[in-house]
Amino acid sequence: MRGLRRSSCATVITVVLALAGSGCNQDIPTFGDLSPNTPASGDAGAANWRMIVLSGPADFPVPAPAPATSDAYRAELATIKAAQGAITDAQRASIEYWSGGGVLRWNEIMRELVAKADLPPAPRN
Repeated sequence: MRGLRRSSCATVITVVLALAGSGCNQDIPTFGDLSPNTPASGDAGAANWRMIVLSGPADFPVPAPAPATSDAYRAELATIKAAQGAITDAQRASIEYWSGGGVLRWNEIMRELVAKADLPPAPRN
């Protein structure tokens, strides 16, 4: 993780732990489980939103990360270590499952859904 900032590393680890806790590898959706996507709430004026165009990186300032010797950095690191130490067996199994690569796993899920629906492959022209 040498190329990532410390706060980015914490975000990545948090997302991985959240996914691991969700048991993603055990609850693969089937076509019977899928329902149309409908938002819980909508914004009636969303069609009138104006696009925000940034002219450069200065338009979106990002604060510098805390030094590795600071108390804030050490507290964040301790939080990450504590979360990693509290991983359950189910979370560990989920991490192992998704460690094969997200593209590979989503491709497997898609192929399983297609096979269950008995859809023919796309024609080659």
